[in-house]
Amino acid sequence: MQYSNQMIATKSAKCSWLWLCLLLFPLTTSSAVELKDKSPFLPPDHDQPVAAPKAVAQVNGPISREVEFRGFITINGKNRFSIYNKAEQRSLWIAENQTVDSISLSNFNPDAMTVIIRKDGRSEQLQLISSSDAPIPVAVSQTAQTTSANKPTLPPGLTTNKPAASNTQVQRRRVILPKR
Repeated sequence: MQYSNQMIATKSAKCSWLWLCLLLFPLTTSSAVELKDKSPFLPPDHDQPVAAPKAVAQVNGPISREVEFRGFITINGKNRFSIYNKAEQRSLWIAENQTVDSISLSNFNPDAMTVIIRKDGRSEQLQLISSSDAPIPVAVSQTAQTTSANKPTLPPGLTTNKPAASNTQVQRRRVILPKR
């Protein structure tokens, strides 16, 4: 078999390229690891695992079915909390460690936005309720249907500004267009 010089050069070039890749492959992987560790664009603690935030345990006990923790306000360093009583459909503003209408409030946690509510010998942790995008229901009033019997009328002596319906005709305007 005869090989041309070009075929031999091509085969030897492919072999030398393969040997060069095999020799340099371990160097590229180790240098890539070093580059990742020495990158100026990554924060220093980029290789540390990130802990998942703890979920707030929300207990839906019997008190949470009766009252809601709706908000709080701080005035002169004192916290007051809005507690909504669902049965009575009214809100109460209660200071911490105060009892109003058999509802006592304590242990406000500003990080978790929770309070401890005591009512009728039971205690429960309530979380601040979150807002929703749902519209507020609107009470619709009943309106009387307008018929000829109950149409509103003007008191005697008052008139409307409408012209009297007499034999007046609206004059027409004649438009003459230019010739083309």
